[in-house]
Amino acid sequence: MTASSSLRTVAAVLVVVLMLLTIWSAYNLYSDVRASHTSTPVRVAVYAARVNGSFVAQLGPNTLCNCTEVAGINMTLFPSITRVINATVGTDITVDVPATITMTDVFSVTLSSGVWSKSIYTSPPNQTSVSDTTFASTQDRFASNVSSVEREIASIENSTQYPATSVSVTLASEVLVSIAVSGTTGTLSLESTGNLTFFPDHIQTGFATRSFNGDVYAPGPPDGAIPASAYLLVAIMAVGLIASVIWFAALSSPRGTKEEEAIPALEDLIAPYEEVIADTASVPDPAATVRIDRWEGLVKISDTLGKPILRPSGGKPLAYRTSFYVLDGDIGYLYRYGVSGPEPGPSVSTAADLPGGPHETLRRVRVVASRIESLPPSDARFPRALARFRRLRALIQAHRWIEAERVLAELEASLSAVAEKATGSSKDGAAPSKDN
Repeated sequence: MTASSSLRTVAAVLVVVLMLLTIWSAYNLYSDVRASHTSTPVRVAVYAARVNGSFVAQLGPNTLCNCTEVAGINMTLFPSITRVINATVGTDITVDVPATITMTDVFSVTLSSGVWSKSIYTSPPNQTSVSDTTFASTQDRFASNVSSVEREIASIENSTQYPATSVSVTLASEVLVSIAVSGTTGTLSLESTGNLTFFPDHIQTGFATRSFNGDVYAPGPPDGAIPASAYLLVAIMAVGLIASVIWFAALSSPRGTKEEEAIPALEDLIAPYEEVIADTASVPDPAATVRIDRWEGLVKISDTLGKPILRPSGGKPLAYRTSFYVLDGDIGYLYRYGVSGPEPGPSVSTAADLPGGPHETLRRVRVVASRIESLPPSDARFPRALARFRRLRALIQAHRWIEAERVLAELEASLSAVAEKATGSSKDGAAPSKDN
């Protein structure tokens, strides 16, 4: 992984972390803002409600009960002596502080059996309002002649053809209460029912008393101001997130390198020599490479050898596309436009400063190689000369031209001595035959 990709990875992780922290801090700030605009309800009043009912039966002359009126709950009345039944439903509200109490009630009477039901009375809404007090009350009354109810029941049974063993008269009281205290209004709904059940031989009555208790609440003061640290945290996270996004974008966006920025200058440099430049799809790989530090020097070598200047092209990396070669057999002369930094080894100017130039030096190397090849392997000097030649090749490949020149001179001297000795021996051997 390169340094730039490592930095992009760090920037990406930083963006994700800061984004999560920004969302978290923004949510906490949102929660604080909501809390600052809401309040905990405060109880301002306590109420108590009671719904109760009673029945009073007016009786005719009879021998079963020595009275003309029966009142109470869960009493048994006989149709033969019951003339009129009166029902009363009352609702009382008590509040522990001064308040305005408004009560709206609807009272209804319904006949029903197991298979049918019919409403026979519904009162219009009745509203009662009491201010600056802690008590309010409503009452609903219903009076019915028993014989009228029995006729109604008989009419329903005949029309529906569903005779019933018993029929209930349901008295329903629905009261909607509004309690206003210190600008706050609380509402509640109270319901209560009473029943009279008509059997063939008696009437059963009943009414249950119901009680309700509760509280009236008002909005309290705001829960508290938002701390400045909450805003500061969100601001810091947001600024950090923006900075990390900009950093990541800068690392990820394509940008020109120094080499790319120098391409126009390179094109201007080689433009006058386009006729001797040839593009090649492959990168030359000579056995020995001589670095040339000036473009004009490579042009001169090309002109001397009559060889074209080769430039790798196509999809090659930029370092290759700014490199130029002149090939002379297994020797390559390389000029690299100075944008990728120097390569390891001695400066290329060392090769250019050699006597006769690098081309002449390599020509001498080939001469030395041919002389070594002409030595017989049995010659005791052959191993030493071969070892020196290998050393020479290594120095040339490492561009250590000064050392290579010294080793080359030693090789040339030793091989010249060998050649002179061989020539002298040849002359000495030929003289006797001449005398002969």
